[in-house]
Amino acid sequence: MAIPITMYSVVQLRKQYSDYEWNEGVCKVFVSTFYTLSLVTCFSVTSLSYHRMWMVRWPVNYRLSNTKKQAVHTVMGIWMVSFILSTLPAVGWHNPTQRFYAGDCRFIVTEIGLGFGLCFLLLISGSVVVGVVCIGISLFQTFSIQTGQNIDKNKFNVPTIVVEDAHGKRRSSIDGSEPIKTSLQITYLISGIVFIYDFLMGFPIL
Repeated sequence: MAIPITMYSVVQLRKQYSDYEWNEGVCKVFVSTFYTLSLVTCFSVTSLSYHRMWMVRWPVNYRLSNTKKQAVHTVMGIWMVSFILSTLPAVGWHNPTQRFYAGDCRFIVTEIGLGFGLCFLLLISGSVVVGVVCIGISLFQTFSIQTGQNIDKNKFNVPTIVVEDAHGKRRSSIDGSEPIKTSLQITYLISGIVFIYDFLMGFPIL
């Protein structure tokens, strides 16, 4: 999140205090990098909040799923989709009558082109909304379990499961539930990440 914000700040300062002229190649690389990192950050924060909601709301299903493998696939997918989408303006998906890299590097999304701008803003706004909703559900569920009002806590407790072969050798295992205190701390941490992102980058971009 810090890199796109820093890049934006450097560009604004150079426009005000320098006569530096962008060339086409540097501008395209800058735009692709800026929007790749912006989308990766947004999707990663949304993924964190979604996984936290899944972990808190449906712990049994979460534990039984191969979450480590899913996490690797999620990270790879986030980077791949972000990179492909962000390089499209550099290869032709931009306003042909007023190219964003001609003369000066105009990297604001609405100046690149209507199609790319609409797609980018819909992805960002959708991710922000999903992230806020998921972390809201996580907080509500965590507080409900902690207070224990009209909730069977055993329903959300997952025992540690160990699979052994015929000789008693451990073959695989599934971790049990987190302690309530640990669960609350992790939920607070991810909530902080979500809201810091929303107020420092998500809403300002929109």
